Amino acid sequence: MLARTALMGVVAAVLLMAGVWASLDAMRLVTADRGSVRGTLTVEECDGWTCRGAFAPEDAAGGAPVEAALEAPVPHAAGEKVPVVLWPGADEVLRTGTAGVLRAWSPFAGALVLAAPVIAAGLGKRRTAWAAGLSGAALLGAAFVTL
Repeated sequence: MLARTALMGVVAAVLLMAGVWASLDAMRLVTADRGSVRGTLTVEECDGWTCRGAFAPEDAAGGAPVEAALEAPVPHAAGEKVPVVLWPGADEVLRTGTAGVLRAWSPFAGALVLAAPVIAAGLGKRRTAWAAGLSGAALLGAAFVTL
């Protein structure tokens, strides 16, 4: 019994650490000012989960506008200007502000939802599992609404 509980505790911890790890790079980029190029993406077209358009940096030292892609589960209208930050060394951009922060934490929110049944069944901590699952679901819902 003790070995099963310890194993489930390890599984829950690994799930949660993987969620934080997956969220960390995007979170650093969205919140940090150093080493990132912030600007505006003018949406030209959206197909499926990707919107493409011209990225214009905020400051003139950032260079000329470049073609960039934004992963967006909710399509944006053509001509809409979205505040973004350019992913270093790529043509991919991420949302900034509240929407960007919530979107960056989406992998961790998913990990909370996935860990909830493990916490409930494996560890017998039903209240903790409900708190983890509902927190993860609320974070995912908030990220979707703000996008």
